[in-house]
Amino acid sequence: MRMRVRLAIAGTLLAQPAFADCQCLGNGLRYNEGEQVCLKLSTGPQLARCEKVLNNSSWKMLGSNCQLITRSEQSPTPPPQRAVKAVTGEPQSSTGRTFAASRGF
Repeated sequence: MRMRVRLAIAGTLLAQPAFADCQCLGNGLRYNEGEQVCLKLSTGPQLARCEKVLNNSSWKMLGSNCQLITRSEQSPTPPPQRAVKAVTGEPQSSTGRTFAASRGF
């Protein structure tokens, strides 16, 4: 019984909350929590702020009165670039596109 109590206390003391940077994805770019941006939506431009809701990133729409600005005027964090490698074993061009083998049917 004492061992269980000690383990429970140790587990409680060692537990640390998980803190992760909250980032939202919009217009193909990443934005930090609290940043406001004019999102290009199918319904037109919308002013939005990146927020955390239930430990998930989310856009809070602030209104439709915003001017679309260029990327250089915004201060986003670019998304990380990931290398993609084909595993099909088919020949590829220098651009990474796979060529389909021609078959005479």
